[in-house]
Amino acid sequence: MFKKIPSNDLKLNQSARFGQNKNSIISFFKQFQDAAVLDVITTNYDIVIDKVLSHAFPGRSISRGFPVHNNNILMCPQPKGIGLYKLNGGFEVVAEKDGFKIDYDSLVDPKVVPNIILPSNEQDYGDKYFKTAFVKSSGQLRQADLLIFIGYSFPKEDFIINFLLNTFLDGNSTEKETVIIGRNKSSAIDTHQRACGVFKELNDKSALFYYGGSFSELCRQC
Repeated sequence: MFKKIPSNDLKLNQSARFGQNKNSIISFFKQFQDAAVLDVITTNYDIVIDKVLSHAFPGRSISRGFPVHNNNILMCPQPKGIGLYKLNGGFEVVAEKDGFKIDYDSLVDPKVVPNIILPSNEQDYGDKYFKTAFVKSSGQLRQADLLIFIGYSFPKEDFIINFLLNTFLDGNSTEKETVIIGRNKSSAIDTHQRACGVFKELNDKSALFYYGGSFSELCRQC
């Protein structure tokens, strides 16, 4: 069975109204207004996080790991921008002759082919976009002190992503912490156990935590 996606979900519309759950998620991200650096790394293709960030941080640019122009004006990177790195590409990422562009209007244009990397046994990690996003993500992870996982299950077969996550431990900071958020407490505990294989050093220092509830429950507390 196929479900038609509402047209509004295909547009980055700052005037759109959200339901209580999405408003709660926006409130969660607003808690990081004063963070010196904030980056989001995701394997999702959709623009849900794009919309959340644009509402949580209006007026701040979104850095994508490559220069983004609009009418020949550099939109990002800009000072104090929010990092958004989609490792597998996105429906709004469109390949150009000299690189890539962000085009949200292309989501409703069937003639435009988005730059996405579909899951397969022969994953194309040599893709130019992936390499760009991977390098930028690894650099940001090295500088980070707090890493929050939302809904990531740490599959053992995802060697490339696990390799990327290990760069979080490469930085000079000795105050690094990681928080796991699952569907519920049971899910978080299972995920925490798998995460111990990636972040054994953090677990040994009691710096690998999990939240005993869902992400929605956490957001409603914000």
